[in-house]
Amino acid sequence: MSTEGLLEGGQQPSAKLSISSIGKIKRKVSDWRLKAHEHALEQAMAVGMGCMHHGKIAGAKWKKDATSQDGVERKDSIPDAGQSNTEAVTNLLNNCLGSGVLAVPLVVKEVGIATAMVMLVVSAVLNRFGLMLVLKCCDVANIDVSYNTIGRVAYGAVGRAAVVSIFIAMGFGCLVSYVDATADAVGAIITAITGVDLTEYRTYLQLSMVFLLYPPTYIRSLKNIAPISMASFLGALVVVACVAGRCFTDLLMQGFPAASSLRWTPPNLATFLKFLPTCLTVFSIQAGGSITLSALKDPSPKNKSLVSLIAYIIVLSVNTSVALPSYLRFRDQTQGDVLSSFDPSDPVIIFAKVCVLDLIVPSYMFMMIPCRVALIEILFGKNEAKMEATYTQFLGVTTCVNIAAVSVALVVSDLSLVIGLVGAIAANSVAFILPSLFYMKVRSQPKNPEYTAVPIFSVQNIGFYLLILASFGSMFLGVYMLVA
Repeated sequence: MSTEGLLEGGQQPSAKLSISSIGKIKRKVSDWRLKAHEHALEQAMAVGMGCMHHGKIAGAKWKKDATSQDGVERKDSIPDAGQSNTEAVTNLLNNCLGSGVLAVPLVVKEVGIATAMVMLVVSAVLNRFGLMLVLKCCDVANIDVSYNTIGRVAYGAVGRAAVVSIFIAMGFGCLVSYVDATADAVGAIITAITGVDLTEYRTYLQLSMVFLLYPPTYIRSLKNIAPISMASFLGALVVVACVAGRCFTDLLMQGFPAASSLRWTPPNLATFLKFLPTCLTVFSIQAGGSITLSALKDPSPKNKSLVSLIAYIIVLSVNTSVALPSYLRFRDQTQGDVLSSFDPSDPVIIFAKVCVLDLIVPSYMFMMIPCRVALIEILFGKNEAKMEATYTQFLGVTTCVNIAAVSVALVVSDLSLVIGLVGAIAANSVAFILPSLFYMKVRSQPKNPEYTAVPIFSVQNIGFYLLILASFGSMFLGVYMLVA
């Protein structure tokens, strides 16, 4: 048969088509695996930040009875993805309420009441803008909500690497802050019981945290993650109630201080720059908040905006209700961890410190999850959400992160300093810099026909460039002032 006859018979094109099809299948499989990794890290970050809805989903996937013998998930074992507005607001609050709220009173002490209130309000507004911008980026790119995916869509591997790196940095910074906060709480409880001042033994306290914080991180299958997250959230609310209630009670009994004895503005610009990152951190929930808002029963942009607005108003109110009365009560004696400012023998404060442990110990375990998922993917190219890593790899990564967290905590033992450094580096990046860069890029070539293309260097993007510039200024100057 001639070459022409072979071609006419269709056999050669069929072979070419087969090779082409195999290539397409490989690319689709590779793309599917990449998206699976991105979704796993996104969900892990939501769980780490305290999203109970995604905790339920993750918990169901971890349960042994969630899969049949052939390894296929039963659809009825996974919770419905939709959550009510109330559930979403609660999850966003759980994203925000952590050890950071204990450091806000120090901000008021250092920069003054008027300046601190302005900083908190502006930070809440800008952080909400950053959160909604992540959602808008995904809408413009016409993809499911995913911080990781939008980074890849906007700038390829570099964009995704930037997101993963910031997720790891933020998660690790939280782990360090949890070590410091736990050591403070345990030391105070021991002092209250024994009467022995452990200030000189703080290093030993931090080292002893390996016995309290490490063990839960080696639990690979967290079947009851949602109830534990709820208990942690309730612990946070109790801590806030105890601090605010005790301060208001003391102020009513002792009287409010004269306005002339209070600080209203910062003594200098350096102080303002030093404590600005802390205000940014306590509202920075873009890493886990975006996927939380994507799971609403009513996914309309208007409803997402409403839910985020309600959540930020509540968080602003909570931070204010802790920061203001604490400063009015202690003024120049306000500590970086406000619980350290109280009488250690006060039963209310002892109870609050016990609740701090209820808040932080599970939070440490949860925040280990996104750090571990990201590092296992980077180091071994495996999806830990499906337990693809070997147990040796799981143990190795977990142990290294644990040791690093306590080691850094030994060097940086001031809770407010840790919160500030996390805010300066991670919060500025995840809340303002990356969302602005991603939005300008995807808007220059929108995949959603509802949007009109806007060139990256268009004058319409001046606001985004100014926000990026201000964020880098806050990052570098904040770090310098904090460590100087």
